[in-house]
Amino acid sequence: MWRVFKSRGAYINVQGFERSVRTNMEQAVGPLLLREHEAIVKDWKRKPQFAVTTRVDVKGISVTVAPMRTSLVARVWFWLTYGVKGKWMTPLKSHGKAMMWRATGAQHASLNRVGKPSNARGLVFTKRFWWPGIRARHFEVDIARRVYPEFRRQAENILRRAVRAARLTQGGCYICRTQEYQTT
Repeated sequence: MWRVFKSRGAYINVQGFERSVRTNMEQAVGPLLLREHEAIVKDWKRKPQFAVTTRVDVKGISVTVAPMRTSLVARVWFWLTYGVKGKWMTPLKSHGKAMMWRATGAQHASLNRVGKPSNARGLVFTKRFWWPGIRARHFEVDIARRVYPEFRRQAENILRRAVRAARLTQGGCYICRTQEYQTT
Protein backbone atom coordinates (compact mmCIF):
# COMPACT_ATOMS: atom_id res chain seq x y z
CA MET A 1 0.00 0.00 0.00
CA TRP A 2 1.34 3.43 -0.91
CA ARG A 3 0.82 6.50 1.26
CA VAL A 4 1.55 10.09 0.37
CA PHE A 5 3.13 12.31 2.99
CA LYS A 6 3.29 16.06 2.40
CA SER A 7 5.81 18.12 4.25
CA ARG A 8 6.38 21.86 4.67
CA GLY A 9 9.91 21.72 3.31
CA ALA A 10 11.27 20.69 -0.06
CA TYR A 11 9.67 17.66 -1.64
CA ILE A 12 11.71 14.68 -2.75
CA ASN A 13 11.03 12.43 -5.72
CA VAL A 14 12.11 9.05 -4.29
CA GLN A 15 11.99 7.13 -7.56
CA GLY A 16 14.06 9.83 -9.27
CA PHE A 17 16.56 9.73 -6.43
CA GLU A 18 16.98 5.93 -6.64
CA ARG A 19 17.24 5.99 -10.44
CA SER A 20 19.84 8.77 -10.35
CA VAL A 21 21.95 7.01 -7.72
CA ARG A 22 21.77 3.65 -9.51
CA THR A 23 22.80 4.99 -12.95
CA ASN A 24 25.53 7.28 -11.62
CA MET A 25 27.05 4.54 -9.44
CA GLU A 26 27.15 2.17 -12.41
CA GLN A 27 28.83 4.83 -14.56
CA ALA A 28 31.33 6.11 -11.97
CA VAL A 29 32.20 3.15 -9.74
CA GLY A 30 31.40 0.24 -12.08
CA PRO A 31 34.38 0.77 -14.44
CA LEU A 32 36.74 1.19 -11.48
CA LEU A 33 35.67 -2.16 -10.00
CA LEU A 34 35.75 -3.84 -13.42
CA ARG A 35 39.35 -2.67 -13.94
CA GLU A 36 40.38 -4.13 -10.58
CA HIS A 37 38.72 -7.50 -11.32
CA GLU A 38 40.22 -7.69 -14.81
CA ALA A 39 43.68 -6.85 -13.43
CA ILE A 40 43.52 -10.06 -11.37
CA VAL A 41 42.71 -12.27 -14.36
CA LYS A 42 44.92 -10.50 -16.92
CA ASP A 43 47.40 -13.42 -17.11
CA TRP A 44 44.78 -16.21 -17.15
CA LYS A 45 44.43 -18.16 -20.41
CA ARG A 46 40.63 -18.23 -20.13
CA LYS A 47 39.18 -15.10 -18.53
CA PRO A 48 35.70 -14.82 -16.98
CA GLN A 49 33.31 -12.12 -18.17
CA PHE A 50 32.26 -9.80 -15.32
CA ALA A 51 28.90 -8.06 -14.87
CA VAL A 52 28.16 -4.98 -12.74
CA THR A 53 24.95 -4.77 -10.69
CA THR A 54 23.89 -1.87 -8.48
CA ARG A 55 21.38 -2.10 -5.64
CA VAL A 56 19.75 0.85 -3.86
CA ASP A 57 17.47 0.00 -0.94
CA VAL A 58 16.86 0.69 2.73
CA LYS A 59 19.94 -1.29 3.81
CA GLY A 60 22.28 0.76 1.68
CA ILE A 61 23.85 1.23 -1.71
CA SER A 62 26.00 -1.53 -3.18
CA VAL A 63 27.82 -2.07 -6.44
CA THR A 64 28.61 -5.73 -7.10
CA VAL A 65 30.92 -7.11 -9.76
CA ALA A 66 30.72 -10.87 -10.28
CA PRO A 67 31.56 -13.25 -13.11
CA MET A 68 28.69 -14.35 -15.31
CA ARG A 69 27.78 -17.88 -14.24
CA THR A 70 27.72 -19.33 -17.74
CA SER A 71 31.03 -21.14 -17.90
CA LEU A 72 33.53 -23.23 -15.97
CA VAL A 73 35.80 -20.19 -15.74
CA ALA A 74 33.26 -18.48 -13.46
CA ARG A 75 33.30 -21.52 -11.18
CA VAL A 76 37.10 -21.39 -11.09
CA TRP A 77 36.88 -17.73 -9.99
CA PHE A 78 34.59 -18.68 -7.09
CA TRP A 79 36.78 -21.65 -6.12
CA LEU A 80 39.86 -19.43 -5.97
CA THR A 81 38.06 -16.58 -4.18
CA TYR A 82 36.32 -18.61 -1.48
CA GLY A 83 38.45 -21.75 -1.43
CA VAL A 84 37.52 -25.43 -1.48
CA LYS A 85 37.69 -27.88 1.43
CA GLY A 86 40.04 -30.84 1.19
CA LYS A 87 38.65 -34.34 0.80
CA TRP A 88 39.59 -37.95 0.30
CA MET A 89 39.77 -38.90 -3.38
CA THR A 90 38.97 -42.43 -4.52
CA PRO A 91 38.93 -43.94 -8.02
CA LEU A 92 35.68 -43.99 -9.98
CA LYS A 93 35.81 -47.77 -10.40
CA SER A 94 35.40 -49.65 -7.14
CA HIS A 95 38.13 -52.18 -7.97
CA GLY A 96 40.56 -49.67 -9.48
CA LYS A 97 43.40 -47.77 -7.92
CA ALA A 98 43.93 -44.05 -7.91
CA MET A 99 47.14 -42.56 -9.26
CA MET A 100 48.90 -39.79 -7.43
CA TRP A 101 52.26 -38.14 -7.82
CA ARG A 102 54.41 -38.27 -4.72
CA ALA A 103 57.42 -36.04 -5.20
CA THR A 104 58.83 -35.87 -1.67
CA GLY A 105 58.31 -39.46 -0.61
CA ALA A 106 55.88 -40.83 1.92
CA GLN A 107 55.11 -38.73 4.98
CA HIS A 108 54.07 -41.89 6.78
CA ALA A 109 56.03 -45.02 6.06
CA SER A 110 54.01 -47.13 3.64
CA LEU A 111 54.60 -50.85 3.42
CA ASN A 112 55.73 -52.56 0.24
CA ARG A 113 54.94 -56.19 -0.73
CA VAL A 114 57.38 -57.72 1.71
CA GLY A 115 56.20 -55.62 4.63
CA LYS A 116 59.16 -53.24 4.77
CA PRO A 117 58.64 -49.47 4.85
CA SER A 118 59.24 -47.82 1.48
CA ASN A 119 60.05 -44.26 0.63
CA ALA A 120 58.41 -44.33 -2.79
CA ARG A 121 58.74 -41.37 -5.12
CA GLY A 122 57.15 -40.67 -8.45
CA LEU A 123 53.89 -42.25 -9.60
CA VAL A 124 52.20 -44.23 -6.84
CA PHE A 125 48.97 -46.27 -7.03
CA THR A 126 46.74 -46.26 -4.00
CA LYS A 127 43.09 -46.94 -3.11
CA ARG A 128 42.52 -43.40 -1.89
CA PHE A 129 44.49 -40.26 -1.13
CA TRP A 130 43.95 -36.89 0.52
CA TRP A 131 43.40 -33.88 -1.77
CA PRO A 132 44.24 -30.77 0.28
CA GLY A 133 41.75 -28.45 -1.45
CA ILE A 134 42.24 -24.88 -2.62
CA ARG A 135 43.28 -22.12 -0.23
CA ALA A 136 40.93 -19.11 -0.36
CA ARG A 137 42.59 -16.06 -1.92
CA HIS A 138 39.86 -13.51 -1.03
CA PHE A 139 40.13 -11.51 -4.26
CA GLU A 140 37.00 -9.48 -3.54
CA VAL A 141 38.09 -8.52 -0.01
CA ASP A 142 41.41 -7.23 -1.37
CA ILE A 143 39.66 -5.28 -4.13
CA ALA A 144 37.21 -3.74 -1.64
CA ARG A 145 40.08 -2.69 0.59
CA ARG A 146 41.94 -1.03 -2.30
CA VAL A 147 38.91 0.69 -3.84
CA TYR A 148 37.17 1.84 -0.64
CA PRO A 149 38.52 5.46 -0.47
CA GLU A 150 37.63 6.16 -4.11
CA PHE A 151 34.26 4.41 -3.73
CA ARG A 152 33.39 6.51 -0.68
CA ARG A 153 34.35 9.78 -2.39
CA GLN A 154 32.35 8.92 -5.51
CA ALA A 155 29.33 7.75 -3.47
CA GLU A 156 29.19 10.99 -1.44
CA ASN A 157 29.36 13.13 -4.58
CA ILE A 158 26.70 11.04 -6.32
CA LEU A 159 24.38 11.23 -3.30
CA ARG A 160 24.72 15.01 -3.13
CA ARG A 161 23.93 15.33 -6.85
CA ALA A 162 20.99 12.90 -6.58
CA VAL A 163 19.40 14.79 -3.68
CA ARG A 164 19.72 18.07 -5.62
CA ALA A 165 18.24 16.48 -8.75
CA ALA A 166 15.38 14.79 -6.87
CA ARG A 167 14.10 17.99 -5.23
CA LEU A 168 10.87 19.23 -6.68
CA THR A 169 10.07 22.91 -6.32
CA GLN A 170 6.27 22.84 -6.17
CA GLY A 171 3.47 20.32 -6.15
CA GLY A 172 5.66 17.38 -5.24
CA CYS A 173 5.04 14.77 -2.66
CA TYR A 174 7.05 12.24 -0.70
CA ILE A 175 5.91 8.73 -1.55
CA CYS A 176 6.83 5.77 0.62
CA ARG A 177 5.70 2.20 0.89
CA THR A 178 4.01 1.18 4.13
CA GLN A 179 3.26 -2.26 5.43
CA GLU A 180 -0.25 -3.41 4.67
CA TYR A 181 -2.14 -4.75 7.67
CA GLN A 182 -4.76 -7.43 7.31
CA THR A 183 -7.80 -7.37 9.57
CA THR A 184 -9.38 -10.67 10.44
